[in-house]
Amino acid sequence: MSNFEHPKSNPPEKGHEPLQKEKYGDLGAYAAEGSSLWQMKAEFNVSRETIRKELIKRNLHGQWKERRKEVRRKEAAMRKDSLKDLAETIYLISLKKAEKSRPLRKALERHYKKKTHKTSFESIVSLFEAYYEAKDSGEKLSLMELGERCGISFTQVGMILKEAEEKPLYGARERKLLSEEGNRLAETAIMIESNLSYKDMGKIIGVPSYVLHERASRIGKKHPWTSIAHPALTYSKAIDLFEALDAGFSKEDAMQYAQISSIRAYEIALARRRNIEREVYEFRKKIGLA
Repeated sequence: MSNFEHPKSNPPEKGHEPLQKEKYGDLGAYAAEGSSLWQMKAEFNVSRETIRKELIKRNLHGQWKERRKEVRRKEAAMRKDSLKDLAETIYLISLKKAEKSRPLRKALERHYKKKTHKTSFESIVSLFEAYYEAKDSGEKLSLMELGERCGISFTQVGMILKEAEEKPLYGARERKLLSEEGNRLAETAIMIESNLSYKDMGKIIGVPSYVLHERASRIGKKHPWTSIAHPALTYSKAIDLFEALDAGFSKEDAMQYAQISSIRAYEIALARRRNIEREVYEFRKKIGLA
């Protein structure tokens, strides 16, 4: 026997065996279908890296990537449709169970129509419960009173009722003719640049805020709603608070008088009292009341 031995070739590492066309078939079909690397790994019993290299070697990688993107988009669309169908089924079942509860049914209808929800579902149910209870008993509640019962701002209450095609309980707003002085103040107020909202301005000049909004909209003028570093604090509320405190009201009574429920809003008002009073004084001065 010759001392010379032919060197043995090193066996390929497990999981990295090269793909042989006659053994594994052509990857073209899998690339054309957009199969995942995991699917091909399971089919050929090799690693994903081996699959990827073989796709590159056979000039199939680009084709496979594009097809894979299409497959993923279709799969995502199918998942979305499935979730939509599931949500629709849950909605119909929920409506069926809520047949005897008008507030719950209205809340469900709104919940599934809206894409985003700034107000909790429980608060919406509470609103409709308060609304229909008052409506059935003939009680005339304002938007603010409804909002206080369910913890929702009166502006949001108005929008929710409008979306539900329900009318406010107080009926049509009574329109009153303004005096000559009232008209002058209203026309002047909407032209003044100020941090005060129309509601703040209206309270100072004795004109309903909706009058200011309507007159401003006629001339295409918009005035953003403003608060003082806290959503629950407006200039008019702050002034009411200062007046109550100056009159000797306790902290709790002054907050109730000014319709301020947040301790943080109360603290901000006191910390900024000088600036708030100066802002209000400047407005009164511009409009001719100071």
